[in-house]
Amino acid sequence: MPQPQDIVKLVLLNGTQSEASSSGNNAAWLCLCEKKVLLVGHTCSDDLAENDRVDCRCGRSFFVVGEGKRFTKVREVKEDARK
Repeated sequence: MPQPQDIVKLVLLNGTQSEASSSGNNAAWLCLCEKKVLLVGHTCSDDLAENDRVDCRCGRSFFVVGEGKRFTKVREVKEDARK
């Protein structure tokens, strides 16, 4: 049985918010670049390891934040300030 889809916040570096679709510990969202690339990621660990980051071809990076540790329910998606 498929997991239900939820809408969560996509928090951008410029302070604006958009939306991401989530199911369980996975999320999907469109990058802000003019190509509108679909990005997919899973909830990351508390220390935001490099391999948890989802990178777009335009240079923007994102993390999927869960309700706890890695592989927990998605709380939000955040654009990454670290480059």
